[in-house]
Amino acid sequence: MTLGEELSLLAGEVRPFPDDLYGVFGRTAERHPNRPAVREGGEVTTYRVLRDRSEELAGRLHRRGVRPGTAVAVHLERGADAVAALLAVLRLGASYVPLDVHHPPERSAGALAASGAGVLVADGDAPFAGAEAVDIGRVEEAGPPPQDTPAPGPEDPSYVLFTSGSTGEPKGARIPYRTLSNFVSWLCRTSNVTVGSRSTQFSRVSFDVWFTEVLGTLCTGGELVVVEERRRADVEYLVRFCGEQRIERLFLPFAALRPFAEWAQHKGVRLPALTEINTAGEQPHVTEALERLVRGASPTLRLANQYGPTETHVVTESEFFGDPARWPRTPPAGPAIDNCVVALLGAGGEIVPLGEEGEVCVAGVPVGLGYLRPNGTAPRTGFGPIEALDEPWGYRTGDIGVIEDGRLVLRGRGDDQVKISGHRVEPGEIEVLAGQAAELAEVAAVAVDTPGAPRTMVLFAAAAPGAAVDPFALRARLAERLPAAVVPSRVVLTGRLPRTSTGKVDRRRLALDAVSGPGHGRPLPSLTGDEARIAARLARVLGVAGADAGDSLLTLGGGSLQAMSLMTELAKEFGATPGIDRVLDGATVEQLAADLRAGDWFADAAPEPPHPPHTPDAAEEIPASPVQQEIWLADYWLDEPAAYNVAVVLDAEGALDPGRVRHALERTVARHPALRSVLRRRLDRILVHTLDDRQAPLEIHRVGPQEAAATERAFVDRPFDLGEDLPVRAALLRQEERDRLVLVFHQHAVDVPGVQTVVDDLARWYGDPGAEAPEETIRPDARLRPADAVTLDHWRRTLSGVTSGHLTWLQREDASPSGQVVRRRLDVPPALLDARHNTSQGTSFARMLGSFAHAAQAAGAPDTFVVGVVTTRRTPGVSPLVGCHLGLLPLLLKPGATVSDTVAGTREALATALAHRQISAGEVTDVLPERARLAVTFGFDDLETREVDLGGVRCVLRHVHANALQFPLAITPWTSPLGHAGIDVAFDEGLYAPGTVDSLLAGWSALLAGPSTAEPR
Repeated sequence: MTLGEELSLLAGEVRPFPDDLYGVFGRTAERHPNRPAVREGGEVTTYRVLRDRSEELAGRLHRRGVRPGTAVAVHLERGADAVAALLAVLRLGASYVPLDVHHPPERSAGALAASGAGVLVADGDAPFAGAEAVDIGRVEEAGPPPQDTPAPGPEDPSYVLFTSGSTGEPKGARIPYRTLSNFVSWLCRTSNVTVGSRSTQFSRVSFDVWFTEVLGTLCTGGELVVVEERRRADVEYLVRFCGEQRIERLFLPFAALRPFAEWAQHKGVRLPALTEINTAGEQPHVTEALERLVRGASPTLRLANQYGPTETHVVTESEFFGDPARWPRTPPAGPAIDNCVVALLGAGGEIVPLGEEGEVCVAGVPVGLGYLRPNGTAPRTGFGPIEALDEPWGYRTGDIGVIEDGRLVLRGRGDDQVKISGHRVEPGEIEVLAGQAAELAEVAAVAVDTPGAPRTMVLFAAAAPGAAVDPFALRARLAERLPAAVVPSRVVLTGRLPRTSTGKVDRRRLALDAVSGPGHGRPLPSLTGDEARIAARLARVLGVAGADAGDSLLTLGGGSLQAMSLMTELAKEFGATPGIDRVLDGATVEQLAADLRAGDWFADAAPEPPHPPHTPDAAEEIPASPVQQEIWLADYWLDEPAAYNVAVVLDAEGALDPGRVRHALERTVARHPALRSVLRRRLDRILVHTLDDRQAPLEIHRVGPQEAAATERAFVDRPFDLGEDLPVRAALLRQEERDRLVLVFHQHAVDVPGVQTVVDDLARWYGDPGAEAPEETIRPDARLRPADAVTLDHWRRTLSGVTSGHLTWLQREDASPSGQVVRRRLDVPPALLDARHNTSQGTSFARMLGSFAHAAQAAGAPDTFVVGVVTTRRTPGVSPLVGCHLGLLPLLLKPGATVSDTVAGTREALATALAHRQISAGEVTDVLPERARLAVTFGFDDLETREVDLGGVRCVLRHVHANALQFPLAITPWTSPLGHAGIDVAFDEGLYAPGTVDSLLAGWSALLAGPSTAEPR
């Protein structure tokens, strides 16, 4: 290595993390006591109930002597009870030791003994000896633990997970509180999910992904939706479950994600609510089915590929957004997470140069404490100093990788360790257990990869001289000692194992033999008809050469994940599937074929809608106002779905806290009923339905300097689903030194003055999360009513002589909408639009309109013409009210001999119009001749630029123009508290020639610069 040569190093950001992980959950529960925390079947556990249950159980454990560092074993099925038990252990700063109820009892008993746990939380009596049982279902009068219970230190163990060990005994990896707190803090900061977001709980409690699912959801105010255990392997149910439950974040190992995506593709299912997919445990691949799944999900879906051994939890993550066709087919492991260093070491322990392969080593906060041993010592195999980093403690993973473009790319292992269905497997453990179960001369456990199928393990065994070995009995004995997912799919008897030139077992040769050789070392009988077709699909899934009539998924070594793939394969072959329980109960090929002929398979029916539309009770709905009806119709008929989007951006001069942003957004949405309203059609009526418990989505995107503008524009231009989406959404665009917060509203619920109110509320609750709400009354029924008869009569009389020529002046002769928006901006003196310069002789707005009328006539407008003036129709006594209060007044302009005469006439016309302002755009169209529409409109916008303080972070608020137009030619004067002013003009190039508009604006600009308009006359 030469001086100055770049090294293979990845370092995450240095960030603080909480020292009280349970406190993060506790504060979340205080903020959202009535929100669902865990949904299990038809039962919902709120945050208040979950916290109370956790405190009660913690009190019972405390009475039994549990303190920081004490090991507490938990033997419970996935669900609310297991979640409460985990939180109770964290409450006391103890060490959580999960014993999977689906593991062989002998294995769980060994783990219990190795952990040294004296207390075991279970459902009923203790299933194992050696620990005092605490029945989760039995209520004691213990009460919560004392408030002064000592908190855990960062080096105290938070949990222990057992992994495969090459000696035949599982190894217990001890993970400290600093690792778990750092990971959860990082996860909450980087994930798309927010308060109220629904995440799946799929993993078993013995996986570290269990902590990701549970704590990553409950520490953000999300809702954890538990997948039913008995149907966990039913891919048809799982896809339908995610649609019906409107799952937003999906956790699946790739062995399950692949069949999930394939089934969704086969059934044509779309999951529009899905905004994030987290996968970990093994290398994912971007397949055609996964691409289709992503395209049918939320446009902002985020795919996260996480990597990390059990000894450290997650240490890197790569994330992908946008078009999946652009994603790498084999996603890299990614950059390092917060407070983590990843280095690639060579054989001599040196850091290899950038671009070269090396062993993946981890240092920093995520590194675990070491392993348990039955005698309580902590061997440091894999753990120890990393001298090249000058680190006294690190972990050498044994994985081989290379760093490309700042991301870790995995290239395999430096030893024989493999991953099977997300489980880390030491082949040596299987080989040792096989040698204990039968008289063997040689044995080798080999991982077998088959394209399109999950990886499986095959055991090759040579019997000892004179010994008889039954492969089926040997496999059954291994199933009593190993988790189901890693039990060898087959035991193949052989005379001797092949060797390499160095005398080692040739595992590569054995893996090839496993794919090409017969299933159990016996010839396959000739199968015909349905049996042959079923056997072929079964063999494909399990990666074996063939299967006979008496074989089943279980006898060939398959498990729940392989069952998921088999269901998709059978659906493709027959257009129907057997029940998943039938397959997992061990039905043979012959039995499945008989079921098919008997009509006991389930027809592959057309897919159900992923989430049936909600039909609210009539009491929940009120009629839409005329303006809202017009907006709904425009959204329904016009090809500009984002025309009514209103967007602002807060450009921060530093970093914003995502948790505070979520909290402030939640408080603001809860305060204003309009922000929780949707428009739905029932028969011939448009109704406003106010949702009681929906939170505006907050998306978090990491963007580079070149990506920020495009990401902002795509977020602003994304259309709303008026019947399902809340009329507000937010995106936090995270950059290296400064963030930007994008807020997008839909005008059916929020007008421009309402946007100011929302921003003010966000700033209040971001700076002071506990602040009380303002005392102003916010009435959900304070909506706009249709224009009364007197108002309509006034406008009919005023506009009686108007023709289309008065409305479409200056348009091209061959005018036709093009959808191409042209924008212009005039800079004007701030005094021109300053309301402080209003006098009895005219307002600044009237003076501006008067000068415009003169310029328009000079550019070719008729002697009398009509423009529209956008107004706000506020309800007296309800302020500041967020809602849709837009009005559109037709103003008849008649230029006089001088600018002063025109201003005077305009002032009178404007005053008369404002006296009859309770009319909407659609009602104006009804009173215009031949139902014509206003073409040129004026609005007023004082949101262009102003400063906002978010908890000490200075932000500049700016308006983002939509790419679509509501009116053919829109003119928007604006002012800014920063001392700027201007007039923005936007028009459709197919209706107005740019040269004509530029000529009009040049004349207008000259008049605005004159002394008669700069100061009041």
